[in-house]
Amino acid sequence: MLRGFDESDRPAMLLTASMGAPKKRRDEELGAINELRALGFLED
Repeated sequence: MLRGFDESDRPAMLLTASMGAPKKRRDEELGAINELRALGFLED
């Protein structure tokens, strides 16, 4: 959890894909992040 990442007092979580990982794993991570975004769990 990150604090002070934005203007909110709420803790924030920064999700990233492992760019050094093999492409298949990277694609799976990006897909999971996109799915969370589509379900409304993540904000841009």
